[in-house]
Amino acid sequence: MHNPELLLLDEPFSGLDPVNTHIIKKVLNMLVKNGCYIILSAHQMHIVEEFCEDILILDKGNAVLQGKLPEIKHSYDKHHALIKTTTDISNLLQSDIKIEQQISNSYKLKFSNIQEINALLGTLLAENVYISKFEILEPSLEEIFVEKVGKI
Repeated sequence: MHNPELLLLDEPFSGLDPVNTHIIKKVLNMLVKNGCYIILSAHQMHIVEEFCEDILILDKGNAVLQGKLPEIKHSYDKHHALIKTTTDISNLLQSDIKIEQQISNSYKLKFSNIQEINALLGTLLAENVYISKFEILEPSLEEIFVEKVGKI
């Protein structure tokens, strides 16, 4: 069987159930591994992040952002952190740090600058809080898209 050199796909995962989505992902990964280039048009940013190395974001037909996905994501400031502890830490948060999501003792936090999150880490360590996860999150492509194309 001959692999195509180029595939153009428009919303290839739209309407698929999880099983068929998994099958299509496996086929696309195999094609890429065998040298096929894929041009993917999609509004599901998590799909774009999973499959694309180079991206182009259009707004009303105009390019508003293009380049290699890792470089684009690295160029954006990181303003979110995911922290998991064994105790409630909400009383230890500075007023500038906002809780975007809290499930039990797992927090998604929004902060303004790296100093705020570093200070929080210092506070947690000084208070001897057990930390099972402390991750500064890079912005998602969806967040970047919304920033570039328009606020919700």
